Parts: sequence; C-alpha cells; structure tokens
Amino acid sequence: MAAELDISTQVRILAEDADLERVHAAAVALSKPGATSKAAAHPEYALVLGKLIHAARGDQGRTERERLQALAILARLRKQQNKPFPAGVEADLASPMRPIMADVRDFEAKERNYIAQALGLVRFEGQSAYLANLVVGETQAVSDALGSAATALLAQSEDLDTVFDLLTEAQSRQRIDTQDAATTRAKRLSNLLEALKVSLREVDLAVGPDTGGRYARLVQTAIGPQDAERRARIDLSNAVLSLLEGWVRPNFSLARLPETFEAVAFARRLFLPARWPDETASVRQSLGRLVREAIHILAEAGVTDDRLRQVLVQLLDEQGAKQALSTIARSTRGLDNSVRHWLETGRAIKEMEGANVLGETLLQTIDTELAEAFRDSGAVRTLLKLTQNDIEQELGGSSAPLASGFQQLVSRVDRLCRRIETIGTQRGFEVDGAPGDAVPFAPADQTSDQPIAGARVVRIVAPRVVRRQGAGLEQTVLKAKVEPA
Repeated sequence: MAAELDISTQVRILAEDADLERVHAAAVALSKPGATSKAAAHPEYALVLGKLIHAARGDQGRTERERLQALAILARLRKQQNKPFPAGVEADLASPMRPIMADVRDFEAKERNYIAQALGLVRFEGQSAYLANLVVGETQAVSDALGSAATALLAQSEDLDTVFDLLTEAQSRQRIDTQDAATTRAKRLSNLLEALKVSLREVDLAVGPDTGGRYARLVQTAIGPQDAERRARIDLSNAVLSLLEGWVRPNFSLARLPETFEAVAFARRLFLPARWPDETASVRQSLGRLVREAIHILAEAGVTDDRLRQVLVQLLDEQGAKQALSTIARSTRGLDNSVRHWLETGRAIKEMEGANVLGETLLQTIDTELAEAFRDSGAVRTLLKLTQNDIEQELGGSSAPLASGFQQLVSRVDRLCRRIETIGTQRGFEVDGAPGDAVPFAPADQTSDQPIAGARVVRIVAPRVVRRQGAGLEQTVLKAKVEPA
C-alpha cells in the first residue's frame, strides 16, 4: 500500500528550501489529484508563490537558468491546481520584470512546456521576440511545449501581422544542420503552422489588408528548393493552406483582396511543373470554396476580379476553376451579361469600374447584424464578470464536474465574445453610451418599442453602435434602443 502523501511537509519544503531542485521535487510530489489544491489551503502557500516569483525575477542572485526553473514550478503548481492563482499573485506575475536571457533548450520537454505556459503570464521587454525564438526552436516535433509557446506568443501580440513578422525573423536565423536541409525545414515549418492554427482557436488577433503578404513571407522562409521529400512538401502545402483558411474565414471581408492569398502561389511552387498531389485535394477544395464565395458575392454586385480568379486557378487548376465559375454563372439569376461572360470565359467584355468600392459596399451589408452582436457581446462579458465568482462558489461546494463544466462554458463564451468584439473593432465599431444613461431624444439615432412622441429625454436600453470616420465624423451602424425617461 502506497504511503500517504504528507502535504504539510511538501509545502514546508516549497516555502523554506532555497534549492530549486528540491522545490521542484516537492511540486512534482503534489501532482497527485487534489494534492496541490489541498496545499494551497495552507497558510505557508502564499509564501511559496511569493518566493518563486522573486526567484523568477532574478532576485537574491538567482541565475538565468534558475529564473526559468522558478517559472516552470509556478506553471506546474498553477496547472495542477487547475485554476488561476489568487488575483494578487496573478498581478505580481504580470508586473514587468527584467528580460529573460536564458535558453530553454537544456530543459526537458515537459519543463519547457511549463516554462512556455509561464511566459504567457509574465511581462518583460523583448518578450514577443523571445517567444518567437522559443516557438521556432520547438518545431522539431509537434509537442505540448510548441503549442504552449505559440499560444503565449499570440496572447502577447497585438495583431497577426506582428506574429508573422516575428516568426519570419526567427525562422531566418534558424540553422539547419541535417543532411536533407530542405526536408527538415519543410517539416519544421509544417509543425509551426499547425501549432498556430490550434492556438488561433483560443486567441483572437486583429488582421488587416497586409496580413496575407506577411503570411506569405513567413511561408517563403521554408519554400525555396523543391528537393524536399514529397511527403514533407505535401504536409507543408496542406499546413500553409489550412492556416490561411483558418484566419481568413472569420474575417471574410479580406477574401475580396487577392493579396490575402499570396501564400497560395508559394505552396503551388512546391510541386511545379507537376500537378497538385491528390493528398492536397481536401484542403485546396475547402479554401477554394472560400475564394469562390467571395467571387460569387462580388459577381452579384457586378464586380469581377482577374486576380481572385487566378487564385482559384492556382488552387483548383484551370479546369477546376472554370467549372466552379461556370456553376456560379448558371445558378445565379440577374447577373450582368458582362459578368456572366467573365465567369464563363475568364475574359471581360468591358472594364469594370468601381470594383473595390462596390465590393466593400457589398460586404458591409452584414454590418447591422454584426453591430448587434458586437453590442451584445460587451453586455454578456460584463454579466459574466458580475456573476462568475458567485456561481463558481455555489457550484464548487456541490459538484466538481459541474463547476469544471461551468468554467469551460465561461471560457468559450468569453472567447466568442472577444472574437465578435475583435471583428467589430476591425470594422471601426464603437459603442456610444451605456444602458441607463439619460440622453436627448434623437429619432435619427434611436428607436423604441414604446411611444416617445413629445419626449425630450429618453433612457438608453441598448446603446448605439457607431463607426468613427475622419474629421470627427461618425456613422450610425445600429440605432440605440431607448424608452421614456
């Protein structure tokens, strides 16, 4: 029969021992189910966390390697407790520290994963570049450490353009010493792109008109010589196209810009002059459907774009693209004859004028629905903040599985709301006012389910959503809902 774990002894070692190897062993000992949560109830546990944070900062002469050791132990304890540290501890972790210089490569894989998790909790100058180098250094294989580092990098970055730029720079410094350098480089970039695709499901980042070009430059760092093994080239092309679709589809307005799809040409070069391998068909067809949707929407507005058609040709080959566009021509009623001719032949009868303006106008037709979701997402997140702790306390005392399920629900709802808010911000949306505010009645900007005639002041039920424009101008995207004050 296994001896019962003496939690008090382990906590005392964590709190009093200066040797981080022994502290690490004590933290590992607490990895048994529920042990870390019990340890956290001890009065000395707060001292443990404070000591480790000081070590991570390099206080008391701690070496750079010890700083990483301390971070790994903190992340392990946080993971084993399966919830964040108390708010004060999280705030101490997030306060700026001096830059970390040590290399993580001499740590074991599991410890590197914990270090990557911890790096998502701290702040220091040059952190994003450090994380980008960590990500690139972990691409020998798909691993938890690679995934955690990618997630931390995304969480520290303002937009996806910055992430791609940092990774491109880190990739350019990478040295490949294997006999088959082309294959190694292709495999490592495949692993990197797969990790980014997974992490982007958890972290929402802004994108813009230049994101496609930045992504293409990252892809180009591994696509040059075409002498990599066939399997490696297939896996890389699938990873390139899959990640591209992953960040374009939620930001569909970018699909009207051919520059968004620059990386497609680089993926295609992996197999020239031969045809695409059959193993790439699924991901190519999926991305091709997105491009076809954009072409279809623009065609209904009387707009054609030869460069978008070329992207479709690159993905589906000439015959496949011709069939897809011919289907649009046959199935769409009311098309302008010149547009129908372009879809069927690939040649325009006349120059289409104002294509960009028409395309943008068309894609803005969803703004009203998006603005309503944008407005509601803020209210939902506020409600979550007000009620989450109380609900968790009620559930925690009655049902651990239910409490865990509620935490997952909160996380998913919060992630969905942040995604909606990110998309709205990209469209220039801002919420004007707050529920309960008393404001002058303005019929052009407000609506009501109740009679308002004669009222000079009304109370906001749901605020207005506006788009700020130049010279101090603003456009009402969604009217405020009001009631008599």
